[in-house]
Amino acid sequence: MPASDSILVVDDNRKNLYTFTRLLENLGHRAVCVGSGPEALQKLLVEEYALILLDIQMPVMDGFETARLIKAREKTRNIPIIFITAVLKEEEFINRGFKLGAVDYITKPVAPFLLKNKIQVFLRLRRQEKELADLNSTLEQRVKERTAELQDSNEILRREITEHRRTEEKLARLVEELESKNTALAKADEAVRELNRDLERRVEKRTAQLESAQRELVEKAHKAGMADIAASVLHNVGNILSSVITSGEVVRNNMVSSKLHSLTLANELLQQNLHRIEEFIMTDPKAGKLFNHYLSIEARLKKEQQKNLEDVERILSKVDLIRDVVMAQQDYATGGFQPEMLQLEDCVEDALKIQEGDIRIHGVEVEKDYHPAPKLLVQRSKIIHILVNMLKNAREAMQERKRIKIAIEEKKGFVYLKISDSGRGIRREHLKLIFNHGFTTKETGHGFGLHSCANAMNEMGGRMWAESEGEGRGSTFYLEFPRERIAV
Repeated sequence: MPASDSILVVDDNRKNLYTFTRLLENLGHRAVCVGSGPEALQKLLVEEYALILLDIQMPVMDGFETARLIKAREKTRNIPIIFITAVLKEEEFINRGFKLGAVDYITKPVAPFLLKNKIQVFLRLRRQEKELADLNSTLEQRVKERTAELQDSNEILRREITEHRRTEEKLARLVEELESKNTALAKADEAVRELNRDLERRVEKRTAQLESAQRELVEKAHKAGMADIAASVLHNVGNILSSVITSGEVVRNNMVSSKLHSLTLANELLQQNLHRIEEFIMTDPKAGKLFNHYLSIEARLKKEQQKNLEDVERILSKVDLIRDVVMAQQDYATGGFQPEMLQLEDCVEDALKIQEGDIRIHGVEVEKDYHPAPKLLVQRSKIIHILVNMLKNAREAMQERKRIKIAIEEKKGFVYLKISDSGRGIRREHLKLIFNHGFTTKETGHGFGLHSCANAMNEMGGRMWAESEGEGRGSTFYLEFPRERIAV
């Protein structure tokens, strides 16, 4: 049992301490026993306790004074105290204990069943209080982070307002100067109006440029994803074609060394002796060999035919695989940006088809753990882009024990897709940086892949994060989709 679940027993009677120790140990709890209030205070300075059983009637420092000092210290004031007394006295005596912070009384002799129930109740309350405190701490951290973000936004807005005011002040000074010149009042007024019109045109032009740049960036990001996937498709198709060529060469060699040629020679020999077939059979020793050859050639040709059929089937299966890879890429390329009701495992299978060649060549073992999950309202192109990127990163991170596990499950209103690898892992300080634009741990990386994946998840209403126990211990990437994105 951890120290945080230990129970401190305070009683000046050693027999009572022994009795409580046995009772608590029989109930499965760790008991720390002391014989006085000062000893109890010393224990509380060095160790944390989940509950205190405190005898009231003790010499030097009674239970009430000990409880008062415990509650006066911030670190120990929240530890529940159960007073132990030989008999419950008048109401004022009881109220004094509760005012000092006691949560309950136990009378001697102690009933084990009653003690067990009370301890379990207060330990459970203690754990719940600790969990609530941890939750509050997490919430406070999130509030601080959000406050910092809002402060940054306010600072940017303040700077923009200040710049706008400076511009307004410049315009006001210009107007004042123009108004001071009575002879040029009309021209000055027109000039100001023209300046305003020009400013509006510039704002409109700049707005149009920004909108165009945004559209261009989105299109480039999509094309970059398509280019990565297309390159992967071409690479995998090339690997498969190499296998097809090898199988084709085997079929060709089989045909060149076919037993059909020996059958042709046998037929020629028979054709030459058809006019004297009886004499040929009776007198020519080649006749016996010829007929033995005819009897054996059937089995050889059947075996040869079977081998050729197997090689042809192998070629056809590779061609089907090429077709599947190309079709998966076409589905991605034509998916566009329109949300669709999709099954996550279908998207995973499409991504695996695109990466099939590299996965097979590098000897990567893929384990799948698909649990029932509803369809999601997502964009096919973005999902495929994310999955291909994650599979590619996982494969490149592994040198030995090349194993990828893909899991899908629905949990507490969310659908999760998890991809784990047995690769080199991620340093703790890099876990949050890897999604920043331009950050990479690869020598030839550009720091755009994971950044674009995270942005794509945010655009689809989900989120993405990574976990790793450190270098050499693999890593796991998570995709989370909220309930409101689930198709009903």
